[in-house]
Amino acid sequence: MKIIRTFCQAKQLLLNDKLKLTKYLKLVQQTPVSYEGVRKALGYDVILNNLKFEENQSDIFPLTLKLIKRDISLFDFKEFTTYLSTINNYICFSKSPYPQNEQEFQDALRIILDHGTYIQKFLTLQHIVIYFDSRITLYCQLATQLKDALRDHQPKNTEEKILKLFWEQIDIYDQEKIESLIEKQVEPQNPTMKIEERIKKEFIDIIDVLQVECEQYHLATQLVIFEIISRLYFDQDVEISEKKLQQIYYVEKQCQCKIEQNLSNLNNFHLVLYTHMLNLNQHEVNILSWDKIINELTIRDFTTMTIDDAFKIWLLLYEIGRQNSTVNDKIIDKLMNQIELIKNKYYVLLCELLIETKNSKRVEFLKKWYPKIDLENETPQNLCVILDAFNSAKLLNKLVLGKFLNALEEKMDQLEEIYVENILLSLVDHQYEHEKTFERAVQFEIFENTSKHFLLGLLHYCQLYNQKHQKVREIQEVFVQNLTKENDESILIELLRILITGIRRKNSEHIEIIPELKPFIKKFIDQKEGNLMGQESQFRSLLQKLYHIK
Repeated sequence: MKIIRTFCQAKQLLLNDKLKLTKYLKLVQQTPVSYEGVRKALGYDVILNNLKFEENQSDIFPLTLKLIKRDISLFDFKEFTTYLSTINNYICFSKSPYPQNEQEFQDALRIILDHGTYIQKFLTLQHIVIYFDSRITLYCQLATQLKDALRDHQPKNTEEKILKLFWEQIDIYDQEKIESLIEKQVEPQNPTMKIEERIKKEFIDIIDVLQVECEQYHLATQLVIFEIISRLYFDQDVEISEKKLQQIYYVEKQCQCKIEQNLSNLNNFHLVLYTHMLNLNQHEVNILSWDKIINELTIRDFTTMTIDDAFKIWLLLYEIGRQNSTVNDKIIDKLMNQIELIKNKYYVLLCELLIETKNSKRVEFLKKWYPKIDLENETPQNLCVILDAFNSAKLLNKLVLGKFLNALEEKMDQLEEIYVENILLSLVDHQYEHEKTFERAVQFEIFENTSKHFLLGLLHYCQLYNQKHQKVREIQEVFVQNLTKENDESILIELLRILITGIRRKNSEHIEIIPELKPFIKKFIDQKEGNLMGQESQFRSLLQKLYHIK
């Protein structure tokens, strides 16, 4: 022990260096010291933090495994969930059906199976089923043994009964997930998981005991109780008496208070899970809870977070209207540093969030991301969304646009109207003629409820390159119907821009404005007298000359 303490004191600053940390762990292994001894040594927090990085695929994680052994049962909540996060990172950064070193991964689970407490085994299965890569539940024999250990366990008290009760629900969810993976290759999302009727009833039956005991429970159990209650609120079919509701609310607040006092001790999985549950029950009092979560996110180290977790946090904060520039920047930095790990299933979400959140670093991110995108092999839908993101960030030029269009050339027939709309707007912005896009656009029937952005984009394209097409009249007829019902100035503003395009082009060709639409345009110009471009008389003269709008 003295050797280790002296070594730590002398080399603490060097522990941040991966190579030095590996040498340190090898030295410790040569001394007769348990992991408990290492825990008490100066510099232990550095070891714990280093476990969470993707670099743990080096010697650090295997060496730590050899030190842990039976001391796993002594781990506190934060240490143990950090350990679970490390196992998950082993899976996430793997390119094969198993982690890069399958034996070390199996050893990690074996330690928990042989020496872990009941709560630790529960936490492990919770992570494996809901959080870990789906390959584990399909292929890992030790995961099955852990399930059996929990299933066979006879609860000694109400706390263990709660954990086993929820484990039964997780087990049901796991079976559904496996069936879905095998049959449909689709993985269900945890927030939609509903509590079985029997489990609801058993939980409500013991709420009296929970009201008295829950404050003393392990943090893991309080997270479980909060999740069950949140899902009960979310499930509108549950019938609960007023008395039971009051008891449930009391227990919920007790658990929530304990959880929020320990937000910094939650690993990323539990933090993301807690935010989802908080979003499910929608209590007004939870406004303060969101502030606490955002504060936690602003100081949390995102380098230890998986790509999946980063997207979940970003999307949730956007959906609830609690965007935070510091958190957004940290997420973007995280994604930039691990850009090669972003799976194409996230491309649409990524681009939508970049567009909607107007992140200050989006231009920097898109520039770094562009060389990584395989345009030729990307889905046409993803290509259109990525194109829209580049256009909104003003990073699109004719050269880049041409590369996207070349990749889309043979896939245009697969595109729905919304995607063609994005391309049309990009073509108009850069005055780029592309016949394939136009051919696809005019295939769609036009109705009164057709997107006005699609109609305006198509009309603008026609103004540039196909002024006599029959769609020019059809689009204007729809606008007449819409403007008759509602004075939508956004349509009229865009129409004027389209007309100005015709005025500015050297080509004498321009679209014809149907008589029914002219009164709407004239009325709009009259209303904007003095506020429209500052050259009303000249503008009116050109409108009258080219479009006969008097």
